[in-house]
Order: sequence, then C-alpha cells, then structure tokens
Amino acid sequence: SDFGPELDSDSDSDELYQPHESDGGAEDSDSSNHSSSDEDVPFAETASVQMEPNRAAKTYKWRKKGFELPDDATTDTPLVYFRRFVSLDVLENIVEHTNQYSIQKHGKCVDTSVKEIEQVLGLYLWMGLVQMSGVRQYWENEVRYGPVADIMSRNRFSQLLSVIHFVDNEMASEEVKKDRLWKLRPFLDSFRRQCLTIALHQKQSIDEMMVPYKGKFGGIRQYIKGKPHPWGFKVWGSCCVTGFLHDFDIYQGKGVGGDIVVKLCDSLADKVRFLIFADNFFTSMPLIEKLLAKGIYYTGTVRKNRMSKCTLMTNKDLSKKGRGSYDHRIESNTNTVCLKWQDTKAVTLMSTYAGPEPLGKARRVDMLEAHLARCKFPIRIRRWYMILFWHFLSVAVINAWLLYQHDCEAQGIPTLKVLKLRKFQVLVAEGLVQVGTLIKCFYVQRLTNYHICI
Repeated sequence: SDFGPELDSDSDSDELYQPHESDGGAEDSDSSNHSSSDEDVPFAETASVQMEPNRAAKTYKWRKKGFELPDDATTDTPLVYFRRFVSLDVLENIVEHTNQYSIQKHGKCVDTSVKEIEQVLGLYLWMGLVQMSGVRQYWENEVRYGPVADIMSRNRFSQLLSVIHFVDNEMASEEVKKDRLWKLRPFLDSFRRQCLTIALHQKQSIDEMMVPYKGKFGGIRQYIKGKPHPWGFKVWGSCCVTGFLHDFDIYQGKGVGGDIVVKLCDSLADKVRFLIFADNFFTSMPLIEKLLAKGIYYTGTVRKNRMSKCTLMTNKDLSKKGRGSYDHRIESNTNTVCLKWQDTKAVTLMSTYAGPEPLGKARRVDMLEAHLARCKFPIRIRRWYMILFWHFLSVAVINAWLLYQHDCEAQGIPTLKVLKLRKFQVLVAEGLVQVGTLIKCFYVQRLTNYHICI
C-alpha cells in the first residue's frame, strides 16, 4: 500500500506465508463497505491488525529413507494387458466360425458367444494354476474345484472344446490348404502382429522351443533327441533378455537354420543396431555376412564344420593352459572374431559384436519355456492344432505379465508390490470368467447339485 509503513526488502528475516480463514464472503465485505456509519476506522487500528506478528512456524521432519510413490502410480489391470495380445476381434472371429463349424459338423448351432468363449479361456488358465490329472476331475464330487465348476457345466465345456474353430473349412481353397497350419492361421497371424507392436529390445535371442505332443495326427510333429519333451511341434522364437516373445515361426519341415534367423530378423527396424544371439545350429559365415548387410550384429556358438577354415588351437592344447585361456582369429573383410576359450570344456563362437554380455545370459527362449512350465495345463484333445492354440494362449499371458513388469519398473513401483506370474494369471482368469457376465451361478447345495442364479 502507498499509505502503509515502508518495509526493508533486504531484511534477513523473510516472512512466511500463513494460511488464514476468511471472516466472511463477498457479500459480507460488500455490505460492510456500504455501511451507514459515518465514522471512519482509525488508520492506527487497521495498521496494528495488518502488522500483527506471525504465528509460530510449522516444523517439518526430514528423514533419509526411500521415496514412496503417490497413490496414483498405477498400471492397467492384468486383463487389459492380456487383451493386447488376444483382442476382442480375435474372439469374435472364433465365435463366428465356431457356430458355423458346429452346424457343419452336427447340423445344429452350438450358439456360443464372446462371453462364453472368454469363460472357456479363463477356465483353461485356472486349470493351469491348479492342475489335475484330467479335465473331468474338476467337476467330480470328490475333488470338485469351484472356480472352474461353478462357471460352466462339464458337458458344455466339453462341447465347446470339440467345436472351437478359427476358419471356414468349406471356403478354404487348395492354395490355402498348402499351409499346414491353415486351420489356425488367423489366430497365429493376429497374435504375431500384436507381439510385433511392442517395442523391441536391442538384444534378441533366437532359439527353438518344443510344444509337447505325442499324438499320431499332425504332419509337422518333430522328434528332437535330448529335449525334455522330444516329441512335439518345433517353434522358432525371438525373445529379448526378459523372455518376452517378439516374433515366432512354426516349423513345417522346410528351411535351414540360417534361413530361420534371416526370416525372424525381417521384422526388425532398419535404423536400430540389433544384437542377435543364437546357438551353433544357426551360426555360419554366410549368415553373418547377410545380417551385416542389414546392419545387424550377430554372436553365436559355432560347429567345427562351419568355421570357414579358421584354424585355432586344439582342445587338448587349450586345456593344458587351464580354465580361462583362449585363442582367437579376426576375419579381415567382416571384422568377425572367431574365439575359442576353455571353460569346463572348449567353447567356440563367432561374433561381429564384442559386448560385455556373454551368450549364456542373452539366450532367453529357455526362460520363456520355464515360465510356461509353471502355468500351462497339458490338456488332451484330438485336434492337434488346438495344442498350439493353448500353447500360444499361455504365451500371451506371459507376454502380458512381462509387459506389466516393464511398466512397473518404468514407474518405479517397488518390487514387492509387483504381481508375480501366478497371481497375474489368477487375475486374468477371474477377469475372463466374469467380464460381461449378466448372470452368475453360485453353487449352493452340494448334495442336490442345485444352483441359484441371481
């Protein structure tokens, strides 16, 4: 104020802001200004009110401890993450062709819906969490499991399993049927597209994984000696260091190792210097040269007959030098290093990228298989391609969980508050069996097997 006392702006004791309550609203202040009193309030009284000493300053406590995130640091629900890989469009396509196939096979429509197909998927995920010797056991009185049996009757579940379909068999041409996976192709293509939408990590591991299957049907069944499940379907996968499946291809009996790597690398961005890690099944100098032409660096173990006449110390001579000794050569044109080092036994690899991360830590397809072993139900079914469908459904849950973990890490959410895979799958299963449900059946009396619908 021009009429107030002058204050020293350079004073060391700055006045703190003290919040105070208003004595009245706007209407009260206006009415007081237009009061009928002719006497003015003395200036000394107003000045004494304005210059009243401040109250005691509030004390703050400072401690050296971890920062706690605000309550609004949250992520999407597990079901939302799952839908990024198995969308509603895919489910609507399954519903359409399932109803169509039931008419073609039995002459009667099974009359299913998206809600019911979601419940079937949710029940399968529940079975992966609480595994029994067979599907029927979940409805038997002696070992009945409520989260499964209360959602759908056993006969209805078996009926839907027998007619779930992805294409129209009668409209498929001979050209389409040349693809041995044509009955499952729409789902596989959709799932692969969704995986490719996720930003890729710079380091990618390419390896094979087996989908167990001992049935006699299916022309693409393979046998690989030494695998935990030697009989099954071979799937080539490209995973990042966390085990996230970015790209895949199901082996149909054609293609050598190097071609698989090139095919899986076609989906990689051109402007990013990707680092590919693989084992000796793929490694060769022609593959390394082809990847270098695309700006992709490669590291992998190599077999003796694929070293392109690179001469290194013998295993016997290297073992005499002891563990940790090594011998190497550099190829001049491609700057490729061929290295042999002594571990428990001699190991030979080729690399165009000498990074700090060893090959063993970059191979993460095995990590994906380890996750699958904990949450996948080995359901038995005559239609062999359904085995692949259930396999990739479990992969979708794992990819969703790994994406959720990435978001939690980006937001700084403490590790103790991040959901484990098992709890994450529980929430996905609960969301699938409950979403869109207008009528919930609750098991009331076990002796009479009655249900009350509300």
